[in-house]
Amino acid sequence: MSDQSMVDILTCTYNHEAYIERCIQGVVSQKVNFKIRHLIGDDKSIDATREIIQKYHQSNPDILELVMRQENIGAFANSRDLFNRTKAKYIALLDGDDYWTDINKLQKQVDFLETNDDYSICFHNAAIKNSNDEGEKVYCVNIPEETTIEDLFLRNYIPTASVVFRNNEDPFPKWIDDMPIGDWPLHLNHARFGKVKYFDQVMSVYRTHDTSTWSTKSKLEMLKGLETFFVKLKELGLFKDHTNSLNAGMARNYRGMAVECRNQRRLLKGLSYLYKYKKYGTGSQYNPRPYLSYIKQFYS
Repeated sequence: MSDQSMVDILTCTYNHEAYIERCIQGVVSQKVNFKIRHLIGDDKSIDATREIIQKYHQSNPDILELVMRQENIGAFANSRDLFNRTKAKYIALLDGDDYWTDINKLQKQVDFLETNDDYSICFHNAAIKNSNDEGEKVYCVNIPEETTIEDLFLRNYIPTASVVFRNNEDPFPKWIDDMPIGDWPLHLNHARFGKVKYFDQVMSVYRTHDTSTWSTKSKLEMLKGLETFFVKLKELGLFKDHTNSLNAGMARNYRGMAVECRNQRRLLKGLSYLYKYKKYGTGSQYNPRPYLSYIKQFYS
């Protein structure tokens, strides 16, 4: 087996003492015929997270590589530094509060990518559980086995802890720093290089937290954040070849904003979002219904 890892698993962690052990166990238990490296960037946790990852490093020094921050640098900077350290052919993502549930997960995904050069990303389904490990929902519903970047502009259907992608040029580009979210633009960046494969198997757990910055936002605040995301994507000019699909994603988001305004009886504001829904949806695969009749139905 080569000294060079085939897969680098990147984990950002901060105050994950209740979760990090299970995260690491899911990695070191993987059954693979290639070398893996688990890069863990601890952002100066003030709980027992550091002690736990150091304990696992002592027993698994051939797999774990620790990056212990001397000061808190934030999630984006932590992620960027880990990406800058990657040397493997493939990169897998795993947040410190999520975990893998299938010991053959990496082998399945790498085997597929090794034999399908036209794919850049592969991912699988994930169970959604709360911080107490409770929940019955799954992340992916009715996802085709094969998708492309055109589909990914409409919504982010890739659970972060499920993804493995090729270590393409500039895997964590600088422009992501300006985005209000990190995972969706990252997936879009890698989908530029090939198709996306979906395994309809639950092989990881995605945890939700009621106290997270994103989950404490209202639905309209979330959609406004995504509006910023789409506007910045257009300003980049990187996705000019996919303008139609990008516009469709924007239209879908503006329709959601209009719905939330209707629910809050903010009718004039909702009309402004309906106008943008029409503007960006016309001519795209998210083409709106006749505008005037739709407004009448929408606010009747």
